[in-house]
Amino acid sequence: MTTSIPDSLPEDDSREGMPTADEMSDTLQRLLLRLTSILQAEGCMFLLYDDEQKSLIAQTPAHGINDSDLQDFRLSASKGVCGSTFVSRKPLIENDASKINESWISQFRVRNFIIYPLTTGPYGQQTPLGLVLAFNHKTDHFSHDDLRILAVMARQLSVVISDASTYLRFSEEKEQLHATLLSLGVALVMVDITGHISLINDAASRLLGKDALVGVAYQKVIENSQIVDLLHAAIRHGEERQQEVEMTLPGTTTPLILQTQTALVRSQNTHFPRVIGAVAVFNDITEIRNLERLKTSFVSAVSHELRTPLTAIKGFVTTLLQDHENYF
Repeated sequence: MTTSIPDSLPEDDSREGMPTADEMSDTLQRLLLRLTSILQAEGCMFLLYDDEQKSLIAQTPAHGINDSDLQDFRLSASKGVCGSTFVSRKPLIENDASKINESWISQFRVRNFIIYPLTTGPYGQQTPLGLVLAFNHKTDHFSHDDLRILAVMARQLSVVISDASTYLRFSEEKEQLHATLLSLGVALVMVDITGHISLINDAASRLLGKDALVGVAYQKVIENSQIVDLLHAAIRHGEERQQEVEMTLPGTTTPLILQTQTALVRSQNTHFPRVIGAVAVFNDITEIRNLERLKTSFVSAVSHELRTPLTAIKGFVTTLLQDHENYF
């Protein structure tokens, strides 16, 4: 899965300590501009490793490169000067690019370049992220002083990119979970610790009414007292319960039987776990209960009908037995 960073990341303030999308984009932009200025480079970009494609893929923002050239620009993660630098994790300075026969050299009219690997993690346990690539069209050379400057800047870039990748992974997982919950066939309502609805799927909206919206207190929109009591017990007392609830939808006369279960929602912080809300799941078992009633009625009727002829048969048998005794 690629760890590429889009132009605009999804906004999400639910994770404490995580920089926002705008902050990460601005930080990357400032770092690249600062790096380009210090190195006096005419072009600068970073490429991130895509494990699925085994490629180094150019990302935005970039400096001195057209968006059309940057789009879909990728290099092998194991071949060429960039691939070799990525694998070896050793920076490279090349002040005579004319002797290198690679397409990107001619594409960007590169005369000289400097490549520095991006990694994350503690020393000795570093995970490769990608590369920083700076280049010139003119004959000015990159020096070892430039390499030392790039080493410092690359560490800052690695931190920001690593945070951005974590942020994207967290956002994608949250979106997948959110989509899964919304598409469930059973009705589901999630309530935060303050008693306000934080998530409700379509099935629950149809069940509880159109007023049951995200951000509304559940006591104001849920009229069934049993459901209110179940949510109250979960949020205020930490009690998880399962109960059958009977309710009638507005505009209907036939009651529904709902198998209702509540569960606590806890934070993912392993050091300071805490309850952040509760979720209620409603499963319509009306048809099941109706079938059970029909089964009970059927068995009762059949038993009654069988009892009547059995009584007569028993009387006949008794009479025959008595006649047999008299005969002898």
